[in-house]
Amino acid sequence: HNTPDYCRVAGVFVGKGTVRNCLIIANTNTNTKTAYKDGTGAGVFMIGGKFYHNTVAGNYLKDDTTFRAGIYMENSNKGTPDVQNNIFWDNGTLAMRGGCCVKKGTFVNNIIDNEVKIDGATGNRKEDPQFIDPANADWRVNATSPAVDLGDLVGDITVDIRGRTRPL
Repeated sequence: HNTPDYCRVAGVFVGKGTVRNCLIIANTNTNTKTAYKDGTGAGVFMIGGKFYHNTVAGNYLKDDTTFRAGIYMENSNKGTPDVQNNIFWDNGTLAMRGGCCVKKGTFVNNIIDNEVKIDGATGNRKEDPQFIDPANADWRVNATSPAVDLGDLVGDITVDIRGRTRPL
């Protein structure tokens, strides 16, 4: 639950390295000022690095007309962002849901909500992830969730957030 004063993202900034098996939930960015090229983000802002097996939900970006509340990705001198096997759900503004703006990079095998701006993404599904009880912070998915068995094995990630073997 972060709200930045003057920066480009309320949740997680990824320039390089790997973010995996994390919950990035309920971050709010009401700041319209930015020190970066095209804008800001609320959940995740990436200019490089890897982002695998995470849940990004309920992030809010003021006046988000470019679908950047969940994740905003673009290339930089840090490399090309690689985003696989994640859930991006219920990010945006009160009037407009949709939280994925991918200008460059790999964006595959993710569960995404209803509005997206994605260039060159493959294998993503616009389906309800079926969280067990998000109102009470239970972000696990039901056994019938479309997220179950959707992803591919990436890198050295062999277990999920609960320590179960991946992929099932």
